Amino acid sequence: MKNITCICLLLTIVFSCEKNVNIETYNNMKVTVPFVVNNSVVIPVQQCAGETGTSKYLCVESIFSDSRCPAGAYCIWAGDAAVKFSFSGCSTGDIEFTLHTTLLPRDTTACGYKFTLKNLLPYPALEQIIDPSGYRAEVLIEETK
Repeated sequence: MKNITCICLLLTIVFSCEKNVNIETYNNMKVTVPFVVNNSVVIPVQQCAGETGTSKYLCVESIFSDSRCPAGAYCIWAGDAAVKFSFSGCSTGDIEFTLHTTLLPRDTTACGYKFTLKNLLPYPALEQIIDPSGYRAEVLIEETK
């Protein structure tokens, strides 16, 4: 009986310990991806690609709309999705912009960088509802200087 009590006490202590996980945030969003120049990054919605030392953060604020033709459907046109971004790294402050998958603009230039929306995942399928928090934007970040 003593052994069971000791084991239960030990398990309680181990599982009740708070884990010290240091997750960087910017504007109340998790920074989960590094800010990589001349490469594509995949950023989940309501999260950021960031570079702490330089205070550069590219954040996917929201999916403004998604009318892309679902896989397996016959559509007159491909449809479009619009993604709202914010970028901090300008001397003038944060900027916001919207990029599209089909319509224009698909890219924008700001503060010495060109941002190109390469893809929005997941791609819609027939009879599938996409959870808004499940979206991920693939963005190419290029230096323009």
